[in-house]
Amino acid sequence: MAVEEETPELALETHTALMRLKLAVAAAIYHGESAAVTWEWWCWTEHLLEHHRRVRTACQTAVGITRVGESVEQGVKDALRKQAREATEHTTAMQRALKWARKQPMPFTASEQGRAGGRRSYREENAKRLCADLVAAGLLAQVTEDVAHCGPVLKYTVTELGRTQDVQGA
Repeated sequence: MAVEEETPELALETHTALMRLKLAVAAAIYHGESAAVTWEWWCWTEHLLEHHRRVRTACQTAVGITRVGESVEQGVKDALRKQAREATEHTTAMQRALKWARKQPMPFTASEQGRAGGRRSYREENAKRLCADLVAAGLLAQVTEDVAHCGPVLKYTVTELGRTQDVQGA
């Protein structure tokens, strides 16, 4: 004979059937009848258990919704942390680019500034954006320089403000 493995569903059904028997007997005694399970009380417990199932389902749904809400909240926190990390990395890279630029005697290109940060570095990958942000902050100025065989090339130089002031937030 095969032994049936007890699953949570089977355990719940077994528990429910036992509770239904107990409720039928308790209801009969409460109403002055003998301690026996009659068809009337057995049917009455079905209505009671139907209500129990609805409440249980509502509770499980509420728990699921709460977990989804917690997951969404955690995702938002993770996104904010990532955004703060990226902003800090960008500000730090801007400060390092400005520090490097202050040492340059001649105007330089964005790619030259990026290469100075190291191969595959944040500065190299975001060289144009860093220079543009430094220009927007008034710390670098754009200069167009004519280069033989290339024509006009966009280069950057440190402004007077850039020589004395650091990047905000660095």
